[in-house]
Amino acid sequence: MRIRNNKLLYFYFGQWVFFFIFFFASTSKAIYLTDNEALLFIFGGFIILGFLEPIILVLLIQRLKKQTSKKFSQKYASELQELVLPAIRLKPQNLTRDNIQISKYGGFPNITSLNQWPKNREGKYLDFIGQIYFQHLNQEIKQKFPIELPKEGVLLFFLDVNSLFTKTEINPNQDYQIVYTKETVEKVAYEKPLQYLSIKLTQLVPELFDSYPSYDDEVYNPKKILHKKVTPDAYFDLCLKDYHQLLGHPATVQHDPRCDILHNEIQVVKTDEDRSNLHRLFKNWRLLWQIVSDPKIGLNLGGLGTIYMMIEQDRLVRYDFSNVRIVFQIT
Repeated sequence: MRIRNNKLLYFYFGQWVFFFIFFFASTSKAIYLTDNEALLFIFGGFIILGFLEPIILVLLIQRLKKQTSKKFSQKYASELQELVLPAIRLKPQNLTRDNIQISKYGGFPNITSLNQWPKNREGKYLDFIGQIYFQHLNQEIKQKFPIELPKEGVLLFFLDVNSLFTKTEINPNQDYQIVYTKETVEKVAYEKPLQYLSIKLTQLVPELFDSYPSYDDEVYNPKKILHKKVTPDAYFDLCLKDYHQLLGHPATVQHDPRCDILHNEIQVVKTDEDRSNLHRLFKNWRLLWQIVSDPKIGLNLGGLGTIYMMIEQDRLVRYDFSNVRIVFQIT
């Protein structure tokens, strides 16, 4: 593919042309240099090239991938439109001081006292990971999701982080709690319990984007819609967005997270009717909140670790968060 806006390409080849002109000029005595100066010049040139080379190559590859993804999107625009789900990206932004009435990671949750802070069965306080403050979602987002998101209230996420790495199945109320409350708190007057993760105080700024399902998605099935016109690699650049996000398609690290939730149902599928019923179950489960490993803010979930909070559609429209299921994937 031809790279548009060729400044990087010109610079890449220009550095080599410049170096070889001086290399041959110095060795052929076209310019006067002592032997030591010539060696120093050549050696210095190689050091500079060695430093610039990987940087320029990375930038060239990134630009090429971006153009490939854009060309792919344009070529299969009609097919891809069948796959799109609107989603809300939660962009991390540093906070200098805590604010209870915003969407954020870290800090204090929107609860009035330590008595409300969830614990596991051993009596240990769960880590407060973050909260979504629905009042602060802008009008454009509210219009895009008129029934899926509450107009008011706060969604709080507490987690025993150790359970992600020590258990094969993460259990609600024991390993995590998701709390929805319409009560909003202006300030807190209690001491924060010791936390496993030291998450930096980070505001989550919402913005809309188009999400695409993973290549092996069990509901939207991009392989079938695209009719094997493209390789998985060409599609991955489009669908794999490691965003903190609400709703939309999950950006899977391994496989469709619904497979973990419906593991028992999958095991007993034998007939076409079973498959049809299973497909309905898959369609009813959807992503609520996706949290990705983000070492820059102290949210270390190991490698490309990602938490998927999945909810049933019929519960979501009732704002019933009592059966949210957690799936954790890591590479």
